[in-house]
Amino acid sequence: MIDVGTVENWLIQAICRIFGLDRNQVKGQTCFDDLGMDSITRTGLASEIEKRFGLKLDPEELYEFPTIRCLAEHVSGI
Repeated sequence: MIDVGTVENWLIQAICRIFGLDRNQVKGQTCFDDLGMDSITRTGLASEIEKRFGLKLDPEELYEFPTIRCLAEHVSGI
């Protein structure tokens, strides 16, 4: 099991890089839809999660877990 805080921090950093945002603009409760994340971006993020954590993640799961915190909790529990 991966620590949820580690996953959340990594997700925040990845999202800041993808969208060109500052770290203080993105929080754990930030919703992917509020960022304007589309299916292509979700697919890319799912691929990055697989590379970083070695976990296969269907991009559709980013719709089921709509915030950074929810996704981090899911990924840490896989």
